[in-house]
Amino acid sequence: MGATLARPDAEAVGFIRKQPFFRALDDQAFAGLLRAAGLRVLDSGEDLFLQDDEPDEFFVLVSGTLELYRTTAEGEEALIRIVDRAEAFSSGFTLSFGPNPFSARAVGSARVITGSRAALLALMRVQGAAAVDFASSMSSHIRQFADHIEELQVQPALQRLTHFLERTGIEPRQVDAGALPYKKVVIARAIGVAPETLSRLLGKLRHACPDARTLARAC
Repeated sequence: MGATLARPDAEAVGFIRKQPFFRALDDQAFAGLLRAAGLRVLDSGEDLFLQDDEPDEFFVLVSGTLELYRTTAEGEEALIRIVDRAEAFSSGFTLSFGPNPFSARAVGSARVITGSRAALLALMRVQGAAAVDFASSMSSHIRQFADHIEELQVQPALQRLTHFLERTGIEPRQVDAGALPYKKVVIARAIGVAPETLSRLLGKLRHACPDARTLARAC
């Protein structure tokens, strides 16, 4: 299991201060909320929280990557989304208002600030601007999930791969197996294809479509 440090470091505090809800808090409220917070370091493959658990903490990803996934009644895992710290708030796991709708697991090492859910909710009741800021972020999260569902249902697999790579900062026409941001099995799950299908798609990107801008038309 990952360790929980006594206090978040300066870099982590600086990051969280710029995020929705926290950026709207006054200095006294922010300091009080962070006073009892800890910095948890997750090992690769370690779960941050599990689906259907009742949370008593809030979470802020400050470095690394998490995969959000659901487990079916048959025990099969369905990947919902892969997020880094830039997407963390819009992916809706900062705070849950009921049982967790999905599980979150580290892809590689990750650092997460954890704090009191009750204290955060109490601040929401009295810090109106912060609550509105958070609600706006959650609205963005709902839109992104709707777009993701549409992408899986409508877009061709090659286009889904292209968008996935672009979101992770990789130029599709320069893709190389050694430069992939995640293991192939993780990427395959993220775009809804079998691993062997992903290998064929990567081959198309490397050899058939040198210009990413013409990818959707030419491939």
